[in-house]
Amino acid sequence: MTAMQEEVFVGVISLTGQDLAGLIAFAHDADEQQKLTEKQITKRFHKIASQ
Repeated sequence: MTAMQEEVFVGVISLTGQDLAGLIAFAHDADEQQKLTEKQITKRFHKIASQ
């Protein structure tokens, strides 16, 4: 997993338990997802997500 992170994200992503809990809560909350704007998503992430 760390090798993939190095390749895709040019570094290892370190998340705390609280970070993971927040991501999981966001993934399960359609109302919160609707609040996310296009401007908040980086160009780099768009490129990675479209691969």
